[in-house]
Amino acid sequence: MYKLGIDVGGTNIDFAVLNQMDNLLFGSKTLADDGLSSSLCRGIKKLMSEYDFDPRQVSAIHLGTTLAVNSLLELKSLYKVGVIRLASHTPDLPPAYQWPKKHRQHILSGFQTVAGGREYNNAALSPLNKEALLHAVNKLIAEGAESLAIVGVFSPFYAEDELEAEAYIQAHFGEIPLSLSYQVGGIGFITRENSTILNATLKKVMKNNFHDLQAQLNNLGFRCPCYITQNDGTLLTLNEAIAFPVRTISSGPTNSIIGACHLADCMDGIVVDVGGTSTDIGLIQQGRPFYSLNGGFVSGISCQLLIPDVHVLAMGGGSIIKKNDKTYQIGPESVGAALYKKCRSVGGECLTLYDVGQVLSGAQQIAELSRAEAEAIMQTYLHLVKNEIERLLPDVSKTAILLVGGGAANIPDDLLDQRFIRPPHYQIANAYGAALSEVAGKIDCVVQFKNNPEEEILAYIEQAKMIAIKKGAIPDSLRIIEKKVLPLYYMPEPRQRVLITVSGRM
Repeated sequence: MYKLGIDVGGTNIDFAVLNQMDNLLFGSKTLADDGLSSSLCRGIKKLMSEYDFDPRQVSAIHLGTTLAVNSLLELKSLYKVGVIRLASHTPDLPPAYQWPKKHRQHILSGFQTVAGGREYNNAALSPLNKEALLHAVNKLIAEGAESLAIVGVFSPFYAEDELEAEAYIQAHFGEIPLSLSYQVGGIGFITRENSTILNATLKKVMKNNFHDLQAQLNNLGFRCPCYITQNDGTLLTLNEAIAFPVRTISSGPTNSIIGACHLADCMDGIVVDVGGTSTDIGLIQQGRPFYSLNGGFVSGISCQLLIPDVHVLAMGGGSIIKKNDKTYQIGPESVGAALYKKCRSVGGECLTLYDVGQVLSGAQQIAELSRAEAEAIMQTYLHLVKNEIERLLPDVSKTAILLVGGGAANIPDDLLDQRFIRPPHYQIANAYGAALSEVAGKIDCVVQFKNNPEEEILAYIEQAKMIAIKKGAIPDSLRIIEKKVLPLYYMPEPRQRVLITVSGRM
């Protein structure tokens, strides 16, 4: 039996086939240039023709994707979002507060405040005003909202108002996409709202690409379930990923970090994953990503998500290079999956970082790009990468830097110092990392500890283990990947938020 890891990027789809011992047997790449369905089908058929690969022998498919983060980087395939706040008054800070201007303008269509929300003890701030809710939804739709984010005060403690609002909206407006904040973020109102807005806008790209994926895979001969990898390196069902796309926003970087450290047999260091659209830089500690301590920033937006502390540069192999006087600008625009149609190396009109690599390797000559200019552009790119590495970890003089991703092939060895390592199969590290993803059991609750907090925490860990086992985890493989007890200091009565995640091999 096999396990198949797939990484869906903006330029390529990568495949990694593992045996039951998680050893990499073979891998492949195909361009994502004619839609996910067609590209995926072509890639599977390529595996079947080049290797002894039988889809009926695959026990599980683990699919990672950078579609969500690429959509935010390029502001493409996103819903316009209307925000409904359930509160007793209109807060002073508007939604999307301190967002990058272009993201706020592109994503937020408007917001309304409707009477509702709860106190910390479940007392109603105001009864939910359904008439006002109906008026608010109509107004937001008129302003261009295609998806709604519903955010209630203290809803992670008491979700009744958000659930009641959801039911009422669905009864009157049908299948308009809804995102409820209690399902997405943490306690803090602003960061929870940010996460919910991102979830609402990203539902478009997930729906467009994954709504009938299982049926497509069945048609290719697979008889196993397909899972989507999420931010913490564990698995979601397809339906969960479509409902909560924000949980996949760091799927690609997480997979590349996990895949790179296993391919290089290096449990501590820096991973630089060069894709077609972006370069993701993350820290490895003991074989796992280093997670953001402040809940993470996504495209400059503060969120409350368990995501790796990854620095994203909008530069990759497909990035378009423009000359400004005597300097060159790399990205943020990318030709994406049209690389081999639009780049200068094949007669296209766009000069890309891929073309620079072709000139430096001697594979191509491009009239308007001398070797000296190509080297200067690549040095500029590497300078920006090294600056981000030093922001992530100031002292990197003796730190291993693992260079992975399809775009890494563009960088000549003679421009890299001794810290850089290209592990075997570096070009499909994301797909390999996806295949290694585990099933998880999670507990996220607010409690008041009684007599023995340590015993209560152990009980929550056992609950998380049972959830993971019910999902198919091997009991002997279970391990704790997150254990946090966060005091809620602003509560009149002492309470704690307990976050437990246990994962194990399926």
